[in-house]
Amino acid sequence: DLTVIDAPELAAATAGLYAPTVHLALHATGRPIPPVLAETLEGKTKRGAYLCRNFACQAPVDTLPEVEKLLVSRG
Repeated sequence: DLTVIDAPELAAATAGLYAPTVHLALHATGRPIPPVLAETLEGKTKRGAYLCRNFACQAPVDTLPEVEKLLVSRG
């Protein structure tokens, strides 16, 4: 799963990437956290994109090239 926090422009840019097995979730600080994201977002407040799997998230990135690199290396 790719969760984007407070970076709508980054979320929009990822729409053009081919990643059919990745679920994209968006969150804005100050908004209620949907239950499906509560565990994933626990303790995460930094703006950017988090790639998570098996209940573990990598460090957030904040540029499209970094997101592309994460998605290619997700194995």
